[in-house]
Parts: sequence; C-alpha cells; structure tokens
Amino acid sequence: MVFNDRMVSAIISFLVPGLGHLIKGNIVRGLVMFIIAVIIDILVITCFNFILGYILAIVYALFAARDVYRSY
Repeated sequence: MVFNDRMVSAIISFLVPGLGHLIKGNIVRGLVMFIIAVIIDILVITCFNFILGYILAIVYALFAARDVYRSY
C-alpha cells in the first residue's frame, strides 16, 4: 500500500488533531483544531465521565482526520 500526503496527514491528524493541517500549511486552522482538542482533553480530565469523554475525544480526532483528508 502506498501512502500519499493525504493519508499521512490524516493519520497524523488522528493522533494529534490539528497537526495534519499544520503539516499541510494551514497554520490557523491547525492551531484552532489543536486548541479545541486541548479543551476537550481538559474537559475529559475535569468534568466528564472518562468513558464518555474518551468517546468524545475519539470522535473529534476522527473528524479532524477526515477534515484534513478531504481538504487536499
């Protein structure tokens, strides 16, 4: 299987939301998505039930990966 830039950015963005956009060159969008991911992580640690919070974080990471994949 050959990895292209689109797939690599999506995988990286799944692991660290926003990083795929930063690699692509969308600095502002990448920083905004990263800040939203940090806020979600803080809410998971402080407010939410851990299982529900982790599900929310995974859904957001999937959204970030899909977003960077479709933006190429």
